[in-house]
Amino acid sequence: DTVGTDNVTLTRGEKNLGGSMWDVLPGYPALGTHLPILLHEGYHARNVSLSRIAEVATRRPAEIFGLYPRKGALLPGSDADCTVVDLEKERLVQAADLGSRSDFSLVAGRKLRGWPIMTMKGGQIAALSGRLQQQSPRGNLILRRGSSE
Repeated sequence: DTVGTDNVTLTRGEKNLGGSMWDVLPGYPALGTHLPILLHEGYHARNVSLSRIAEVATRRPAEIFGLYPRKGALLPGSDADCTVVDLEKERLVQAADLGSRSDFSLVAGRKLRGWPIMTMKGGQIAALSGRLQQQSPRGNLILRRGSSE
């Protein structure tokens, strides 16, 4: 029904990657490569349609968390969050290029095809060609439907 990440932006040292399985902290940095992996492995390698990728990565999570149609859709009244991708853009994954404080990536050294070139949040350009365009975070707390907190 959905595709998500277990994004944890710890460094190698913080995760204790040289330790045993029981000593290593769980999670890994994934936000910078989540969409490119979906496009590379889903769309290009397995012929998953773009509409299906968009559905499981945006619409279904928004529906499950009671945020649809404000999130997970490009409709009148929605927040106008969207990402424009270049399906043919290929890039070699390097942790230093991912905009994370983490110093590693599980897919470092792999070439992935299909990368975001622009991200809009609330109708404003938030990232362009992999670089943040807004210096401070912007947004509002959105409570799930039925939540009383």
